[in-house]
Amino acid sequence: MFVGALALAAPAGAVTCANLQTAINGVANGGTVTVNQGTCTGMSFTLPSHAPGFTYTIQGAGTGATFDGGASGNRILTGTDVGIVTLRNLTFENSTAPTGQNGGAVDIEGNSGVTIDSDRFFGNKVTGGTIMQGGAIHISSTSSSTVTIRNSTFGGATAASGNSSSGSGGAVTINNPGATSMQVIGSVFRRNTAGFAGGGLSESSNGTSGNPQVTLENSSFTQNSASADAGGAVLSSAHSLTVERNAFSHNSVVSNVDGSARGGALLAVGFPSAPNAPLTQIGNRFDANHIGQDGLRSSLAPGGGGEWVGGLDLTSRNDRFTSNSLAQAVGGGAEAEGGGLGLEGCGSLGTPTDVLENLVAAGNQIAGEGHGAGVYGGGCGGGTVHATVLDSTISGNRETGAGGSGGLAGGSGDTLKMRNSVVTANVGASLEGFATRTITNTDACVLGSPAPGPGNICKPPKLANPAPGHADVHETTLSPTINAGSNLFVPGPLTTDFEGQPRILNGVVDMGADEFKDGFGGVPILSKKAKVKKGKARVKVRCPKTAVGHCTGKLTLRSGGHGIGGRRFSIAAGKTKTLKVPLTRAAKVQLELGPLDHVLARTNAHDDIGTKKRKTRHIELKLAG
Repeated sequence: MFVGALALAAPAGAVTCANLQTAINGVANGGTVTVNQGTCTGMSFTLPSHAPGFTYTIQGAGTGATFDGGASGNRILTGTDVGIVTLRNLTFENSTAPTGQNGGAVDIEGNSGVTIDSDRFFGNKVTGGTIMQGGAIHISSTSSSTVTIRNSTFGGATAASGNSSSGSGGAVTINNPGATSMQVIGSVFRRNTAGFAGGGLSESSNGTSGNPQVTLENSSFTQNSASADAGGAVLSSAHSLTVERNAFSHNSVVSNVDGSARGGALLAVGFPSAPNAPLTQIGNRFDANHIGQDGLRSSLAPGGGGEWVGGLDLTSRNDRFTSNSLAQAVGGGAEAEGGGLGLEGCGSLGTPTDVLENLVAAGNQIAGEGHGAGVYGGGCGGGTVHATVLDSTISGNRETGAGGSGGLAGGSGDTLKMRNSVVTANVGASLEGFATRTITNTDACVLGSPAPGPGNICKPPKLANPAPGHADVHETTLSPTINAGSNLFVPGPLTTDFEGQPRILNGVVDMGADEFKDGFGGVPILSKKAKVKKGKARVKVRCPKTAVGHCTGKLTLRSGGHGIGGRRFSIAAGKTKTLKVPLTRAAKVQLELGPLDHVLARTNAHDDIGTKKRKTRHIELKLAG
């Protein structure tokens, strides 16, 4: 008998597409609705209203349930005042909201808490102008509940798989002024587009109530774009924001409005109701994000090829900004600011105090007139920025216009303190705009024009590839930045360098974001038997190739618990040398009676960066005959 297909048995208690709405309407508090594995096409569902605290889950069976909207103009899932709902192991695709409505696949409003867990969203969209929000998901909650997106995927490898919004939040918009927390954890945003801002994600507390804690963690934002304003991947307006261990790459803002685009990957701004709110960033990578300017000449400066921060107190640790780019508006206008990172303090938002630790800003570019191709910090509306840069490297950044700066720039009223940091090999001025009286470079390595000010103590560093346009800031052997910093300026939490390798090594911190890892393991003793001639033992030793420069130290010989000879040495890395070690009178007398076996030979040596190591070996001494 020929069987054309085998039908999978539905799990016990699972419902079909046709019965799903009935099951949702009847779910008990704490209950779960499981949907059969398979596809529901062209169907819409409504989450009923529930009292706050009413909790339930809708989940897909097996490998998951798929809801295909069929691009019919009917949103898949809608709800108001839904209680606390979890959507798990579901796929929403090809869903288009009615024109002029938010949330292409999911729209949840009112007194609601929502968890999106291990779900997938492809090819969903909203249309109707730049006020529209949430190509895949729109959540606008007034409750003090948590909104969480965990282990979920928005968009894929093709442009068609991405979600889109004619306004903000190409994939997701969360407007939640009363939320206790908003979280995006372990999720992927790829190829989503927004006609205005927030190509992947737009979230806002609206600055009106509560004190929401917003977290972006362990997520990937790739090839998302915004077409008019800001935040190629993410637009965030929050009272408190944590961004930790995320990857932002190849996101973009291409402004066709007024040339004022900001935040090629991330735009984070505060509210006048909560000035100087905290922004904590740890271990993020901003790589090859871009702001392009197709708009007309504007008095508003485009800024932050990788990220723009406005009115928040930023603490950045182990963040990397590499190969991001920013273009001045077509037709001129305001000059671009911050090819990698831009910091702004506006009068209504307070005066930010920004601390950058183990920061790498390398290989970023401003095309045209601009300031701070690596990092920019400046004020607006009478505001200022106070920045401290610790154990960081700003290298190989480029500004292609006349004037401006390739390294780090700020306004005349802004302040800058640099400690244990390296600014080198940038095209354009190393430091620009900060009043001389506000620059302190103690224990810093700032090279280039103009003169960096008092406290600069460094010679040209030796980095792996500091050339403009490149981003390899690893120290190489013999760099004067190795063991040249001050341990006084290493914050307590800073126990690693920018790659997570241990810091401090060899007792003294290196300058810059990298802590040089020396492969020197000591000077080995090659001789197993050493001949003695004219009262001197011939002992062969080798300085390993992994040493930096030279091996310098002393070889000692001991027999019966007593020293019988010693010799200092300095040997180039990779070279072998036979040391002639003068012996004591007692040792010479003993050798006349016969060979000395079990002699302890020991080298105590260091290389040119001061790494000290010991090597030992038992050898035999015998008179040359």
